[in-house]
Amino acid sequence: MRRRTRTALLQLAPLLLLIGGSLCQVGFGYFDHDFSGHALGADDAFISYRYASNLVSGEGLVFNPGERVEGYSNLLYVLLVSAGLVFLNDDQAYGFSVAINLLLTVLTYLAFLWIARRTLRGHRPLLAVALFSLTPTVWIWTGSGMETPLVLLLVVLTWGALEVGLETGDRRAGWALGALAAVAVLSRADGFLIPLLAAGFCLLRGRRRLALQIGVAAALTLALLVAWRLWYYGYPLPNTYYVKVSGDLSDRLSSGLETLWQVGTQQGLLVHVGILAGYVAWAFSQRGRDAFERLPFEVCFGIAWVCYFVYVGGDALFDRFLVPIFPLGVFLALRWSQEWSGKQLATTRLVLLVVALGAAHLTPFFADHRMAYLSGKYDRWVTLGRHLRAQHPDAVLAIDAAGKVPFFSGLRTIDMLGLNDEHLAHSKARPSFRVGHNKFDPDYVLGRTPDLVAAWMKPNLDLHWGIDRVRYRRAGYRIRYLCSTNRRPPGEAIIDVSSFDASAIRRLRKRGYAYAVLERWP
Repeated sequence: MRRRTRTALLQLAPLLLLIGGSLCQVGFGYFDHDFSGHALGADDAFISYRYASNLVSGEGLVFNPGERVEGYSNLLYVLLVSAGLVFLNDDQAYGFSVAINLLLTVLTYLAFLWIARRTLRGHRPLLAVALFSLTPTVWIWTGSGMETPLVLLLVVLTWGALEVGLETGDRRAGWALGALAAVAVLSRADGFLIPLLAAGFCLLRGRRRLALQIGVAAALTLALLVAWRLWYYGYPLPNTYYVKVSGDLSDRLSSGLETLWQVGTQQGLLVHVGILAGYVAWAFSQRGRDAFERLPFEVCFGIAWVCYFVYVGGDALFDRFLVPIFPLGVFLALRWSQEWSGKQLATTRLVLLVVALGAAHLTPFFADHRMAYLSGKYDRWVTLGRHLRAQHPDAVLAIDAAGKVPFFSGLRTIDMLGLNDEHLAHSKARPSFRVGHNKFDPDYVLGRTPDLVAAWMKPNLDLHWGIDRVRYRRAGYRIRYLCSTNRRPPGEAIIDVSSFDASAIRRLRKRGYAYAVLERWP
């Protein structure tokens, strides 16, 4: 009884660390390297909240009432948030989303612990969940307000169901995998990748029936989803696909590799990628040609997942897509350690391995600005959204950050980067590739004559995305507001500069007021 109690307490401690770290990130950390724009969750999360809010209010799954554009890529998560907004107000959407994510992360922890206890020996299951809990990247995306914890849970559950199905041949595992495949397709626009890799792994192991169950469930769900998209939005894929998977393949690969390197060095992920590659090399050296068919799921899935990340050019949100690599890498390293011979030598190596993995997981505290904790955080886009709602309640807004400002202002909005704009999403990509940011058209945006235009401002008072000073003045716009982009404003967060000359505006920009709102002259 004492031993069971001690084991339970030892398993509870990492879980408390995981929850505490995630809540600490929510309260004091950031969710992008642009501090003040991502202090209250990630900006993109509020795009989903806007769709959820419009659905609950009877407008449908739309960004702007009357415009059917699929600017989200996480249908299931939008529906989950919508369920909460039936009983809550919009200001509580982020808190509800964090509660959902905490629950999903706890379930992932429990599923990961179950897998570890089935396969790993000795203290390794406890070490596995301890290292998983000590992953600040998981904390960040649990508190982001986005669907990343849902995707992570689906990966781990699919992994666990596969282990059971391949080992026991239990038909219930096949039905579970089919259900998980359907949910994965609905979870994200690229959620089909999870059942696709699972089915491929089953074929690799010669389990065609299991692969067929997964494939049929995923294909049927995807077919129904595409049919619904064509009926409701007019396109088979969401706008996020048309905006993000664009540009030349060489540019995407270069961007993807660069982002992978940044994530690897700042989040300690290079250690896990090295473990995946090292295990493959070791397996082939030990088993020859037979090694390919005997590679474990975490190796096959992890390598394919990283390759897909590089193929699409990485992600504008940095490491979001790569979160599953952390538990996969930890598990593989500990599984691999069981192959070492010699008890004393094996123990020494295991200690060194755990220390190395722990040090890698702690890298963000020294290299990632999102861990630069601060009490009383300031979020400029939340502040700006509420300001515009009070000062310009009937305006039409064009903006390059389509999450918090449209959500908190409630204004009809033109998304200048195309996620929520049909024309821009299907326009030709700019030659210079930047994932998710290479489709914009200043003449189209200004030609729609929005009342307000908000974007980053350069030192010469040009705005980003081709909206230079000559162009916007010719179109009848002037700078009305400057918004502080500092972690904390040096004075007022938003300054009305309509009566300021150019030199005064430049001085303010040097002080960190680098986000501008243009107003159309009467």
